[in-house]
Amino acid sequence: MSVINQMLKDLDERKPEQLSPAQGHQVPITPAKKPVSLVFVVITLLLLNAVGWFIYQLYQENKALKANASEQQQVLANRAEQPQPRSHSSTSNAHNSQTIVEPNSQQEVNSESHITIAEQPKTIKAAHLANQKNAPEQIATPQVNAAASEPAVQQAQLPEETLPEREYQPAIVKQAEPSQPPSLTVARKKLTSEQLLERKLAQAEKAIANNELAKAEGFYEEALILDQDQAEVRKQLAALWYGRKAYQAALNLLHQGSAIDYNNSEFRLMKARIYLTMGQASNALSELLTLKDVNSVEYQAMIASTAQELQQYQQAIEAYQQLTRLQPHDGRWWLGLAIAYDTNATFDLAKDAYKNAISLSGISDSSMAFARQRLQELGE
Repeated sequence: MSVINQMLKDLDERKPEQLSPAQGHQVPITPAKKPVSLVFVVITLLLLNAVGWFIYQLYQENKALKANASEQQQVLANRAEQPQPRSHSSTSNAHNSQTIVEPNSQQEVNSESHITIAEQPKTIKAAHLANQKNAPEQIATPQVNAAASEPAVQQAQLPEETLPEREYQPAIVKQAEPSQPPSLTVARKKLTSEQLLERKLAQAEKAIANNELAKAEGFYEEALILDQDQAEVRKQLAALWYGRKAYQAALNLLHQGSAIDYNNSEFRLMKARIYLTMGQASNALSELLTLKDVNSVEYQAMIASTAQELQQYQQAIEAYQQLTRLQPHDGRWWLGLAIAYDTNATFDLAKDAYKNAISLSGISDSSMAFARQRLQELGE
């Protein structure tokens, strides 16, 4: 017993030693995972239900559309298979209506009566025909005027047995073609060169009135391309170029005009003015002297003044003599002639010209005083 007790005692002493290291060891406690949110689950289920319902609705609508399309195709097929209405049918069937067009008593009817009969079924039962076979079909004819004649409509009787089913082709009714709406047709009319020229000139004048000089120049150029003999157009274009100081271009244009019309004094007068503006008086005088016998006051006055500037007094004298013949009562020309004679040392002719200038009007007071002074100096 003592041995056993000793063993039990040893066991009791060993238990605390075995438990002591276990108490110092701490087992880590893992926190439990949070449960999935119920709200998220509910929302997911609702979304799935909504998608399923939407797909179901699409399926039902698609199915209904297919059914409607098949029904319409069936109706169209039935209409295509319906027989053509017969001209004569039994009046025993109370459900079928018969319409007869009757003319008015005051009007004449056509030679044939127009009868519109409702469509009859393809087959008629023998029992129904048996009840109605003693009543022959009569078709009322319209009452006509005495002047008109109409063929009689024969009576038609239905057979006792069922009528055989016949196939009919649908009648093709040719309808009147609808009147086409009026259409606007735009046709280009080819203008002649004269008409085009008139249009270009009108456009140029309108451009000048609107102060659109560049456009006017373009229209005048196009007009000259159409007809190079248009002298007025050439002068207008040269004047526009002269106005914007395109002197050489204006001279070239006028030279072309002089080559076409050699005796056109206006071309040469315009060229002389351009030369004087450019400071080329000798070129201006030589251009004018090409037609020195022109009976134009403006032309001869330009020759006289340019010749005096260049001290070519003989040319000036000839020009002033021409001016006194064209306008003998204008004192300016006599004064100019007197100065030309006086400068050229032809004093006797100068005195006569001074006297004529004083006796006539058209000169200023200072010119009148100069003429009298020169007469006194010349011994008058």
